Amino acid sequence: MPSDENIRLIFGIKLKYLRTKRKLNPLQLSEKTGISNSYLNEIEKGKKYPKAEKISALALALDVKYDELVSIKLPKEFAALELLLQSNTLSDLPLDMLGFDLSSLVELLANSPMKINAFLNTIVEIARNHDLQTEYFYFSVLRSYQELKENFFEDTEQAVLNFRIEYGLKEDRVYDSTVLKKLLTDNYAYQFAFLPKHLSNLRAVFRDEEKVLYLNPNLSEHQLLFVLGRELAFNFMPLQPRPVVTTHFNNPGFAEIFNNFLASYFATALVMPQKRVVEDLKVFFEEEYWNADKFAALADAFGVSPEMYMHRLTNVLPKFFKLNSLFFLRLSKPQSLSRYNITKELHLGRLHNPHASSKDLHYCRRWISLQILNDLEVQQASSNPADFNLVKAQISNYMDSKDSYFIISAARPMYPVSGYSTSVSIGILINENFKRVVKFHKDTSIVSRLVSEACETCSIMDCTERAVDPHIFKARVKLDNFNESLTKFIQGQ
Repeated sequence: MPSDENIRLIFGIKLKYLRTKRKLNPLQLSEKTGISNSYLNEIEKGKKYPKAEKISALALALDVKYDELVSIKLPKEFAALELLLQSNTLSDLPLDMLGFDLSSLVELLANSPMKINAFLNTIVEIARNHDLQTEYFYFSVLRSYQELKENFFEDTEQAVLNFRIEYGLKEDRVYDSTVLKKLLTDNYAYQFAFLPKHLSNLRAVFRDEEKVLYLNPNLSEHQLLFVLGRELAFNFMPLQPRPVVTTHFNNPGFAEIFNNFLASYFATALVMPQKRVVEDLKVFFEEEYWNADKFAALADAFGVSPEMYMHRLTNVLPKFFKLNSLFFLRLSKPQSLSRYNITKELHLGRLHNPHASSKDLHYCRRWISLQILNDLEVQQASSNPADFNLVKAQISNYMDSKDSYFIISAARPMYPVSGYSTSVSIGILINENFKRVVKFHKDTSIVSRLVSEACETCSIMDCTERAVDPHIFKARVKLDNFNESLTKFIQGQ
């Protein structure tokens, strides 16, 4: 059932459609119905819904039945728009971020119904054929917004500074999870308990009525920091609606997804103060040689995982170093199986390689993000597996492109979920600014490899890591040859 707002919008669209079809301007319809021109304008924009006597007057003037005018069925030209309005999808979108409200969008769609709705029908059809869920669409909107903001959110950064000042947290100190727990207990009346075993694949669940945060007893210190930091954000900023589980469930709306993102951003910025991260990176980038241990030490200094640290880098690199053409990528892999899935990605500046593609394609086995997962399994199988954390770097030169990326990748077992490994990577486009900022770009010991997007599309015919035949590439070559022959034939050559 559409919301009240969408019912007003549907009525307004129908009114404007019928008025235009009857070749009446707003003033003429006003004279026929006795309804003021300004009020008719409010109705057509979906801001007002007329009372029964006014609807009767409109139905009479437009020569339609009362029931037809008040039904939520739109003319066939608006079929795609009707589907979106009745599902309330448009209402959930963050249109205010883009500078307009829902009625403005609907007015735009209504002014060119045939063309715009043909486009919307295409989007709906693609979504249906590829089983794209609303939640996936919301995450796509969020990523687009992050990219527009270069993943730097000034208000949230300021909220973290305000929080530190209010609670006396110094930037030159590292605070552990016991401090964050005490802040939640003393200031927000939180209680803590452990999750039951049947929910051991979750990190945390919050019961708002009791103010109890149920934690997985197997969480590492850096995972606790993140979970507790989010809870502080939900309360301090404050952020509502909020998720009650660390993973999304029960069809969250966009507001919940966006607030969860802001809380995660807050948690990351809280444990890694902006000023310290920037100062550390300036020193690190002055090094003449790449050093994986020194990079890992940057994250260790804050008591966080490489993934949390790389997330923080996506905030500060564009803002403070002008390294604004980069990507973040997270892959997961079932242990002992050659199946790789991209579970998270962010692209700043433009869409970069590597990126997620059709689930039927095999990602290039030369990606450091994949290689490091295999290296991790070898380490785990050794007699001295250590702590199972790896950090490596690679310069990736993309086939059939001038693009080269400096990529840092870290891998570890997925935790607390067992049987999977995960890698996180940050890749920075190697351009003149990168060369000015990062001194160790000249380090010849860094592995440099020619890479592609996927095995099926790759033109590197002598690749020893290839997983499957490059049938898509071969089909493209065949088509190109045919088109060339056809062109020569047409030109009489």
